[in-house]
Amino acid sequence: MLSELAEECRAASERTQLLVTTHSPFFLNALQSEEVRVLWRDEQSYTQSQHVADLPRVRNFLEHGGLLGNLWMEGYFGVGDPLVNQGVPTAPPRGPKR
Repeated sequence: MLSELAEECRAASERTQLLVTTHSPFFLNALQSEEVRVLWRDEQSYTQSQHVADLPRVRNFLEHGGLLGNLWMEGYFGVGDPLVNQGVPTAPPRGPKR
């Protein structure tokens, strides 16, 4: 069913710009690497974005048939654990401790 949804998204994106967000590794498995960007906040709370195929730890696995959702769940995207609130920037230091 998710592969059909991915096909519908591809068809819709030919006519208009489409942005889909997901936390589903199964939906990610139905997508091609050039269709997926990873978003995260850096230490200064700025949003960063990168194609998953450009992530060093992911590229090699994709070349050998790895599935995006599986790689994400195994932590290969490197932007925090997908199941817990990690990767969130911490508050900047407030000066020397007294």
